[in-house]
Amino acid sequence: MRWAERPRSQDVMVHRPQAQKDEPDAEKAIAEGRRIYLGNLLYQTTPEDIEGLLATNGLAPCEKIHISIDPFTGRNPGYCFLEFGDREAAETAMTTLEGKTLLDRPVKSRPCQPKGGRRRYDAGHEGSGDHGSGRWGDWRGARNADGQGSRTSEPYGGDRPHQPRREADVAAKEGRQLYVGGLPRMLDQAMNDEEIRDIFKDFEVENVSKRISPDERKRTLPGRHNFCFVNFSTPEQAKMALETVNGTTYRGDQLKVSLARGFEGKS
Repeated sequence: MRWAERPRSQDVMVHRPQAQKDEPDAEKAIAEGRRIYLGNLLYQTTPEDIEGLLATNGLAPCEKIHISIDPFTGRNPGYCFLEFGDREAAETAMTTLEGKTLLDRPVKSRPCQPKGGRRRYDAGHEGSGDHGSGRWGDWRGARNADGQGSRTSEPYGGDRPHQPRREADVAAKEGRQLYVGGLPRMLDQAMNDEEIRDIFKDFEVENVSKRISPDERKRTLPGRHNFCFVNFSTPEQAKMALETVNGTTYRGDQLKVSLARGFEGKS
């Protein structure tokens, strides 16, 4: 049965949300108390900003900064993880950073818990997996022999900070990327990918972004405000998909489809 034909109450019976597991290195760092969570970040926050926050507060540099960057929006999910050389350094950083301001926003600092049903740091930001992104960055903060702090490792899993958006920017400029709004809440990102591809089953979909929840200002407004972005093979495919799907009723509400206009300036 297709997603649209199945009652929402039956979704979880058919699609079990994917269990989340930490990578071995992360699991070891969590067990040793060397990894902390830093939340309530602006979506544009970079590893350099995090390093600046540590330095400003007299803290030792961390060994790694793990921050995911969505390739469609160029945004982080509003949180990251910091790994330190030992438990003492991690605990000092966690205590010191709680409530400190980064880019005019007070950050939240917590112990890092193992992935699973009990990890719920910040319901406004953390989703159910990284399906569709696949870019957990690893900023290592290593210093060159000159000691000047220039970075010897590559951020964001090997790309420069602006790199993850390159493919999505090209698709948007070519008229191949659509904004899809009015979506229901999802179970996880794997479900999002499957559901969106089902909506556009008659068209040539290349890839699907994460489904994004509305900000607090929109959550109390009538209608549904979850949205995502979809890249198509050609501008013609995107145009036909827009004309066919926009305004159609999907699971009790209207879909809002338009050409993507980007995320510049949003936080």
